[in-house]
Amino acid sequence: MRFFGADLKKSIVILISILSLFACKTKTAVIKKDGKFGLIDMQGNVIGEIKWDNIPDHMFLPHPVLKNGLYGFVDNNGKVIIEPRYSLVSFFSDGLTAVKGDNGKYGFINIKGDTLIDYRYDNVFGGFYDGLCSVMVNDSCGYIDKNGDAKIPFRYKYCDLFYKGYASAVTFDNENIVLDKMGVEYSVNDERLKGKYICPEQLNSKTEIKTKQGNGRLNSKGDTIIPPIYDFIPFERDGMHIVRSKSGKWGAYNNKGDLVVDFRFDKLWYFSKGLAPACINNSWGYINRKGEVVIDLKFEYASMFSEGLAYVVIGGKGGFINKKGKLVIPAIYDDYRFSEFKSYKENTGE
Repeated sequence: MRFFGADLKKSIVILISILSLFACKTKTAVIKKDGKFGLIDMQGNVIGEIKWDNIPDHMFLPHPVLKNGLYGFVDNNGKVIIEPRYSLVSFFSDGLTAVKGDNGKYGFINIKGDTLIDYRYDNVFGGFYDGLCSVMVNDSCGYIDKNGDAKIPFRYKYCDLFYKGYASAVTFDNENIVLDKMGVEYSVNDERLKGKYICPEQLNSKTEIKTKQGNGRLNSKGDTIIPPIYDFIPFERDGMHIVRSKSGKWGAYNNKGDLVVDFRFDKLWYFSKGLAPACINNSWGYINRKGEVVIDLKFEYASMFSEGLAYVVIGGKGGFINKKGKLVIPAIYDDYRFSEFKSYKENTGE
């Protein structure tokens, strides 16, 4: 699980991808000014105070905040609802969040800060989804319910999130398997799982081609859409596959297998709503699905569009532009490249 304040960085791409499937609301962005962190709304208004030592990247409300080495939580109005007193926290899912106790073990608290599950776990992966959470005891993973009762035995090397009744896991023989909520094990290629959503990593791996010549991609029918000759191919997003050639230049394919963006960019981020940040000679701008520059390459940095706005850096300061390239939130903030607007969902279980 992503614990803020720790080096426990397990499957964050998977976690964020699954969370994005849930309905969301409340659009804010984390910003940094004079070395402190705060929140702004989409009109650029500061919410609460810019006073925190950090507000880590996350998806669900309330926001985890750091002050003097300890974490607490604030709501989307900037009001403190749990005072900073934990060395490690995660974010709320299904009404609970994991925190680290004074004994070095992990337990779970509710939105009021009450401890509902005692501090007895060595690690926690992913929070509560489908009523279950993956936890670790003595290097073995299993699943508990919201009462802290073990529902799937602690016999796995790693366990992922449940979603719509299924979760992926890894045995101590390093075999990838799938579990249902009764603890029944399935092969990842089991026909009974056809059409089931397990997790983005496994779905993605089924389309990945790796050869001595390089990396490529298959479509869902098993047809090659990107030949295995490239250095690096991240996840598909917005119907586009960004690709890094062995020369270090970036281009992009569409889902039909057409090379639609030539390999001329030094850097290229994911597409979002038809636009992608692109860089040549340290100057950033935006291209469309045809590879045409639609917002000039004039920024020191440019991030993906989210909620219709994108974070950019001008003169060493950060602000936000709209899809016409107009600066709609002034570039007055510290250069903090995790800034983006998100639709946060209340996930307190109430």
